[in-house]
Amino acid sequence: MLNQPTLFYGSSRNHKGYVTIKADKDSVYSKGLTPSNLLNTLKLTQGDVKSLQVNFNKADSVPIYGFNFGSESGVHVDNFSTRGNSGLPLSILNPSLMNAFDRELGYDLLILHYGANVLGYGSLNYGWYERNMTTVVNNLKECFPNADILIISTADKSTKKEGIMQTDPAVVPLANAQRNYARKTGSGFINLYQVMGGK
Repeated sequence: MLNQPTLFYGSSRNHKGYVTIKADKDSVYSKGLTPSNLLNTLKLTQGDVKSLQVNFNKADSVPIYGFNFGSESGVHVDNFSTRGNSGLPLSILNPSLMNAFDRELGYDLLILHYGANVLGYGSLNYGWYERNMTTVVNNLKECFPNADILIISTADKSTKKEGIMQTDPAVVPLANAQRNYARKTGSGFINLYQVMGGK
């Protein structure tokens, strides 16, 4: 079931755009886009539907952020996962735009779980990562001021040393750096390496 389908889109000088919508077995109908605000919403149907087809017409330059199918109850999860991401690109999220999304969606908890992609840098000094991720977390606090933040450390990662699989020597220093920026930013922290059994 697609609960209360809503389109999120951004600001543009193009006010000629519109969408054509086919929901369930209903006939096709159109709705105009009015991209006057930093974040705009458009309810696509009157209620819940099982199928939805949306076509964009004359919508060049209108930023399309996505669809929301959120119901009134339950736990809703947005996953910002990007393969190969160290977490650092989150520092460029636009606080004004994220504030607008926060007003619409009401975020309660942000969970940051990074580390595996940082371990491959061949260093045991993660002071640079701690500093940069402190900036990331502070930016997220500005973006989502009502949400708590939980930082989950890197998991254990093995490497072969003298023919034996052992914990990569960078795991503990990275987990310590993650604990440090959690403390600096007043965030919750779970040491996944320790939870997995530690050394």
